[in-house]
Amino acid sequence: MKRIFLIPQKAVSLLKQRARNLKRDRQIPHHEALEIVAKTAGFDSWHQVAEAAEKCRPIEDAFRRGFLLAFDGSEVPDIEDDESPIQWEEYAFELLRNQLFEKYCAQPDEEDPAQRPISQTLDSDDLKEYFEHDWGDMYFFRLRSPGEVSSVAQLLELVAKHSFWMPRLVFAKGELIDTYDLPATDENGEIVGLRF
Repeated sequence: MKRIFLIPQKAVSLLKQRARNLKRDRQIPHHEALEIVAKTAGFDSWHQVAEAAEKCRPIEDAFRRGFLLAFDGSEVPDIEDDESPIQWEEYAFELLRNQLFEKYCAQPDEEDPAQRPISQTLDSDDLKEYFEHDWGDMYFFRLRSPGEVSSVAQLLELVAKHSFWMPRLVFAKGELIDTYDLPATDENGEIVGLRF
């Protein structure tokens, strides 16, 4: 069975710092320190760390600086279409789990009259369970060509051309936008479907 390695850019920076410290402490070549640090972290080599980081970079960039879209499993658009503007990122939830959990916890509690964040109204164990249930089964996508869209309105217009349903969630430069209430529309802008 092939192992999949996911490593966020922040973790790569920490490994590089450890390697610099190790190089200085042991007075060894930098490449040797990188190899030692990689193996200590569970990788076979530094090359494997670099490959994993490069595969993860587009997902992190989409979340932090662009757009990351999340669709409910029953509403996933057809991504087999070569003209689809979005690309499925199978490992986005695992890679971004901590950042996504922060966003999940910051949502206002709709049942709370003061609209406090759910992190203040729910038990921490319940929060983790609800997070896994609500967002863990979503399919995450990023734009194939991130430069072609600069606003959420443009993003949704582009997605509407290739998908019946709008994404359930959009992360625009890391900010959560809940698009659940947006209806499905046809090419004339007429409403053809509502979530309930």
